[in-house]
Amino acid sequence: MRQLVLVALLALGGLQTIGCGASQSKPAHPANQGPVNPVLVKDADFGPAVHRLLLRGEHSQERYDLLVGVVKKQLSHAKLRFEAGHTDEGVAALTGALYLVRVGELHGEMFRGGEDALRYSADSAARVGDEGRARALYGLLREALPPGEARTQVDEHLKALSSWTGSIQRTGSMHSLKSDHISAANRSLLEPSEQALRAAEEQTARWIGASIQKDIEDMPMEDNADRDEAISVFQAVRTGGFAMAAIYLRHGDAAGALRAIAESDAAKVAPPPLIEALEAADKDKNPDAWAALLEVFARAESPDRPETSMSPELARGAAFGCAVQLYRAEPTSLRGAGTLSTLLLRYGLSEAAPLVLAGALEQEPDARHVSTALGMLLRAIIDLDGIHDLAAARRTFHSADRLLKLAASPALKGKVQPTPGQVQYIMGAIETRAGELSQARGYIEAAVKASPSVEALSTLASIERQAGRHDQALTQLSAIERLAKQASDHAALTRALTSRFEVLMEARREADARSSLEQALRAALDARRLARSNAELSEAERLLARVLEHYGDVDAARRATRRAFDAAGGDTQQITATVLDAARRALTLGDLRAGREALKLALDSDIGDADLVYVALWTQLLERRVKASSDGSSEAALARADASSRWASRLRAWGTQQLDDAALQRAAKSRVEKTEASFYAALSRAEPDTRALEQVAKSETIELIEVTIARDLLLRQGAGTPPPLPAGVRVP
Repeated sequence: MRQLVLVALLALGGLQTIGCGASQSKPAHPANQGPVNPVLVKDADFGPAVHRLLLRGEHSQERYDLLVGVVKKQLSHAKLRFEAGHTDEGVAALTGALYLVRVGELHGEMFRGGEDALRYSADSAARVGDEGRARALYGLLREALPPGEARTQVDEHLKALSSWTGSIQRTGSMHSLKSDHISAANRSLLEPSEQALRAAEEQTARWIGASIQKDIEDMPMEDNADRDEAISVFQAVRTGGFAMAAIYLRHGDAAGALRAIAESDAAKVAPPPLIEALEAADKDKNPDAWAALLEVFARAESPDRPETSMSPELARGAAFGCAVQLYRAEPTSLRGAGTLSTLLLRYGLSEAAPLVLAGALEQEPDARHVSTALGMLLRAIIDLDGIHDLAAARRTFHSADRLLKLAASPALKGKVQPTPGQVQYIMGAIETRAGELSQARGYIEAAVKASPSVEALSTLASIERQAGRHDQALTQLSAIERLAKQASDHAALTRALTSRFEVLMEARREADARSSLEQALRAALDARRLARSNAELSEAERLLARVLEHYGDVDAARRATRRAFDAAGGDTQQITATVLDAARRALTLGDLRAGREALKLALDSDIGDADLVYVALWTQLLERRVKASSDGSSEAALARADASSRWASRLRAWGTQQLDDAALQRAAKSRVEKTEASFYAALSRAEPDTRALEQVAKSETIELIEVTIARDLLLRQGAGTPPPLPAGVRVP
């Protein structure tokens, strides 16, 4: 397919005038006119359903019903991302839904119930001036809405778009023709209708045709407008053939691309290798041809010279269509499965990616390739956790069952990185952070069985502790101590011994607890003395401060915290951890001086806005607890914090008295948010609500600092005098 020649032509702008010998037959884009019976796609079935659509391209009622159901479900996923404040990820998920639909498959039922997702995405496109995308999405939204005020508002948006476009364009200029081409092409990417497709073809043909009539050498170059005109001409001649093909390749339609080129001036600028690849893809269903086309448009997404290259958005749409066709041509090939799986992650369809990869890897179970696949899976799960989409992370992980079994098979065991156990641990850690301990425990136990690690054992010990299974928690902590001693990891040893003290205190075994606390103190001092970097020293000082807190030595704990902050230097992660720890301790101990110092450090260090909100709220609660008047610092911090996440903004509103306790609790959606809302309501009263604090302390959201604070406050209520520092131990 002369793939390298084709890539070089796009990269270097090599051009030839040719006569196109393509077939003149028009492609079939049958629209299913029969009744649609959307499949009710459940979350657990979403990945397999998408996979079936990717594998099967035939026009059938069965596929059509499944397609409508998948699009409806994906729009609900997109809506959740928009509502959580993750606009880019919402746009990606909606784009993925529409990229599954080809010309002739559009049906209004797809968008019933998905109007909000369309509106969010259309508004986003309009804000950045992407007229084509906005026009497509508003158009789809309009068709989904019943007559009434909402549809009228959409009509107004469409009129405003047309008015805005007309106001900024110079009628008849090459630059305007290029803008019309891009707008129409971008619209056709998201609106899989014959009307949008033909409009894109016509605008692209006009742009190319006008460019051929121009002679760049004779064009004036007196200002930026003249330069834009010349660039538009050069760009049309250089990339017009590829752009025309891309409009149809978005739908996997090589025949349509050939016809559109042949019937327009694109035939004069399309290089022969492009025509050859399109012909081979159309007539022979040649996977090499689809691979060549995919390579071209994948490279065109990130051009070296964007100002003279084709629209990146159009290139991305074509790349997706080519990747699907390549996968259908050879579903057990890694070159098809690998690229398609990457694109599925990009467009919010990660649940199908492991299934696409599994089919190919089971045919070629190479350790390196399986490692790459598990690395992609792990990255996808972590990214989904980063946008708080636990449901999607779960669906993606469950779809990877075949991959994980393959990696654990006798032929590959021990040869794959990350290991299946590591992937299970990450999923377990995500479930733990979400407060879903029943889900987490099985993953963590599997990870520990496969490969015991300090992190996995620590999480399992925390789960056992929260369930009140003290002996089991102590068993896990003993295993951590052994691993830490073997690795000479004094920080891990300190954490394990400190946790042992806390578990023993909860089990009312005070004598054993004091022994563990003394061991923790000595381990912390060793960690401090043997630290090999500023980050290690900062962590060691924080661990020492926690031990000293249990000894009741407030001044020594404050000194350790200051040293931890000094050792952190410019390390934002260490600074944030130190500030949060200091603010937590101050609230627990009722230490107003330390609390205000922590908030000042937070303000001076410019920590993240969400973390600043928490430090400010804890300072407010501390002032209420000790019945001190505010010095204005917490209010200043809340005013400065730009809380972009939905929940952080709610907490900020509560801290500035825009929401009361009941409103904050109503705003809480997840288990984590509900626990936090209960915590702040419990401590906002003149006298803390002990019963509510007990519920927080027993919550499964064990990763929350608020749970630690609740535990410590309750422990201090029932505990006697803290133990004295051991004789002979000198605390800095």
